Amino acid sequence: MSSFNGFGTTFYGRKYFNPKDESSIKIKWIIFGFLPFIPLRAYRIIMGETKDNFWGIFLSSSTPYTILGEVPLKANLDLILSTYLKIWGGLIFFILSFWYPFFFLIPAIIVIKFFIDEIKIRKLVNKERRGT
Repeated sequence: MSSFNGFGTTFYGRKYFNPKDESSIKIKWIIFGFLPFIPLRAYRIIMGETKDNFWGIFLSSSTPYTILGEVPLKANLDLILSTYLKIWGGLIFFILSFWYPFFFLIPAIIVIKFFIDEIKIRKLVNKERRGT
């Protein structure tokens, strides 16, 4: 399993982590430009340490894996869809933010609203505790 300048195969996603042996289910993908395109198979694996190699402008990375067994790809459609959504959705959001700068403001507005609501709730709880 290796990639060269973001082209090749790699594992993405993580599901059903087992803390005893540190294994999890991962999907093997064909990648182009580090982006997942085609899911190939699903495996229960134990990941090793990723090694990156730089040769001038070229980047190569490889990660040793211990494959414990193959699992049905169809049984992990949720992992495939969530991988597509996270990576491609994040890329689309990033690209759109250059054309429509307010896209970066939406998460900030949501976080600010969350903290304002939290402050209001804490004030109400404190009022009830004091009995005023």
